[in-house]
Amino acid sequence: TSDRFPCLALNEYLCMKAASFLGIAAAEVSLLRAAHPLLVVERFDRVATETRTAAGLRVIERVHQEDACQALGHCSDEKYESSSSVYVPRVVNLLVSYAERPAEALRELHGLMLYNYLIGNCDAHLKNYSLVWTGSSSVRLAPAYDLVSTAVYDGRFGAKLSRSMGLRVGEHLNIDKVNANDFDLLAKELRQPAWQAADERARLRHELPDALRRAAEHAASSGFGEEADVLADRILFGVKVRMKAFG
Repeated sequence: TSDRFPCLALNEYLCMKAASFLGIAAAEVSLLRAAHPLLVVERFDRVATETRTAAGLRVIERVHQEDACQALGHCSDEKYESSSSVYVPRVVNLLVSYAERPAEALRELHGLMLYNYLIGNCDAHLKNYSLVWTGSSSVRLAPAYDLVSTAVYDGRFGAKLSRSMGLRVGEHLNIDKVNANDFDLLAKELRQPAWQAADERARLRHELPDALRRAAEHAASSGFGEEADVLADRILFGVKVRMKAFG
């Protein structure tokens, strides 16, 4: 994988850390040097209890979660939206029906979808959005995970990956065809007031470059200095191109 997709672990680290710096709830990550760099992701579907074993170890309990693909009753091979399927409205209905705080969940989903578009994460499919159960009949969005810029792998930098996104933005699946009208449609689908959606786009446009720079600085502290700067520049180039579609 590292040969086909250079700096993949670093790529995901930068995208995950930048999301956190932007206030997007995301799983905690760190980098390790090995034969190939390793990304370590802290599990958010486990919790340490106050109960201890006979050996004095804290008992770990599983936190129930399911991804949107499971929640909507789809098989794994249906996780990518196609030209004949429409997933976002179904996810919206799911959150409106079961989220502990539906308005907050929809706002978070809107911000995360915008972020995935900007970083060029075409692999953000239904199984990469999950729900954590907070009660017998209520859920919240799980922290973001698997955030990676697939768009940087364009054939000149590693293998070429699809430009078709996991979920449609407005009327388009191809990331290069998304336009300003698509973001208006997405906001309507996610029940976001036009002014609030515009504010979020403006915030991401203003803050994302600095967030990626901060992420690269953190990677440098783990020994990935020059690589992190080069990759952050590559991701940012695509971000700035896609920002033009924000209108």
